[in-house]
Amino acid sequence: MASRFIDHRGEPRFPLEAIPARIQIDAAWLPARVLDISTSGMKLEVRNYLPVHSEVTVCFNSIIALGQIRYCRRNCNESFDLGLQLEEVINTV
Repeated sequence: MASRFIDHRGEPRFPLEAIPARIQIDAAWLPARVLDISTSGMKLEVRNYLPVHSEVTVCFNSIIALGQIRYCRRNCNESFDLGLQLEEVINTV
């Protein structure tokens, strides 16, 4: 069966092994998992719906990523897939 969503990305995303992360929205830090990444975006899995267009910070491994939520959709794991458009990425190593 074909996917309902058309991929309009300008570059490929690279799948990851669900890397544990933390996502900051407003003053709250929430658990997340990074599922894939590209030069301009990433897909995360989060437990709760987060508002589209929100500015967030994602921390994983030695990376701090700043970006804007482009979508947040319920997935089959009873959590949400979140698409993040990256604005800045900092490697702290």
